[in-house]
Parts: sequence; structure tokens; C-alpha cells
Amino acid sequence: MAIKKLYANGDSWSFGAELGDNLPDELDYKFYNSWPMFLSQRMKIPQVINDSLGGGSCDRMFRKTVDYIRSQDTIEDTMFVLGWTSEERFEWPSKIKHTFHDGFDNDYWEDITYISMLFSNELSYGPHADSQHIDTVSRLNGLKNKWYRVRDYEGDLIKVKDYVYTLDELIKAKGGQIYHFWVLGTPIPKYNLFNDTLNAITERKQWPRKQHKHPNEETQQKIADIIYDAIQNRGK
Repeated sequence: MAIKKLYANGDSWSFGAELGDNLPDELDYKFYNSWPMFLSQRMKIPQVINDSLGGGSCDRMFRKTVDYIRSQDTIEDTMFVLGWTSEERFEWPSKIKHTFHDGFDNDYWEDITYISMLFSNELSYGPHADSQHIDTVSRLNGLKNKWYRVRDYEGDLIKVKDYVYTLDELIKAKGGQIYHFWVLGTPIPKYNLFNDTLNAITERKQWPRKQHKHPNEETQQKIADIIYDAIQNRGK
């Protein structure tokens, strides 16, 4: 079956961080000027689904990719390209309580939100955060700090290996195509399209970046080009 969809997932590099910041159509600009769109154009794939998010973890990548697969009747027409990130990132589910006033009384409902975190960073909240959000951030920081003391780095690596293996087997079994590379973290050579992380490759090649070290538009195009070349070489 012909490939009609490109599904991408990753962190800020795949999301398009620092591209078009402060433009009225900032999110559209990021979408159309990051490597997933450039790669789809190069491969003549008409539809792009970019599930990436700045600060996104491998936990989030696995969860969102599985969610997408579940939502589709078939993935035989889909190519998945996943840009894995640092094992230090993780996400925790958190229950959020919402209030709704129906004109007569307050009504409440709860749902689950997922919060991405770094072991090395504290979560913060903005100046307009409500008491519920402040309490959630405080509790998560306390939990993170306790977990950090017993965290096992090798365990994080094993978890990511399990994510990669599971998605690779699942997508291929359902008739889709899948390719992996690593922006940050510890690549798995068997699956990695490149011989290193994308961060290291772009540094060596001295491709231009934005103020906070994210790829600019030119480098996003270059990234799409080397992904394209690597995929073509895999097929030979």
C-alpha cells in the first residue's frame, strides 16, 4: 500500500521550538518549517501528523504513538519516524479537578493530565496559577526529589529500549513502516538511523541553530535531508 501519512513524534527539535516565536501563527509556522513537513515533501507523502512537544519525554512519545495507532483503522499507509530524547525526561499522570457553573450551581469533573519533567529541573508555575495548580506542582516536585534518590539510570535505559522494541514490533506487525533516531540520550545502534545523536551530528557539522540551541529553518531542512538519505539507504 502506498504511504499516505507521515507520523512524527519527538521533543522540541521535532516540534519546531524557537521557530517563528511570537508570530501570530506561531504554531502553524513551526509545523510547516520543521523536519517532519520537509521530510514529507521530500518523500511526497501528502499528510503529516506531528505529535511532538517541547520537553516531551520518551514516556510521552510511547504513550502518544500508541494512542494514535489505537485511533486508526489501519496504519498500512503510514510511515512513523520517531526522534527519541534523553532518558532523564519522564512524565507523571496527575488528576485535575475542573469546575463548571451551569447557571444554578457549580458542577465538578476530574480528568487526567500528563506533566513532563526533568530529574535535574524543578517544575514551576506562572504568576496566574490557581491554588490547585500550585499544589500539584509542589507535590510533583516533592515526589520527583524523593524518586531521584532511588532512580536507577540503567533502569531508564531498559525502559526506553522496551518502548522502542514494542513500537517497532507493533507497527511492523500492523503493516506500517517505522524508523528511529535519537536527538539526545543513548541511541540503540540496531534501530538508530544514524551513528550518533542528532545533537552531536549538527554540532560537528556546525549547522546553524537558534539562541537556545534548537535547529533553525535551514537546519530543520538539513535534518529532513539526512533522515531521507538514511531511510533510502535502509531500503537498499
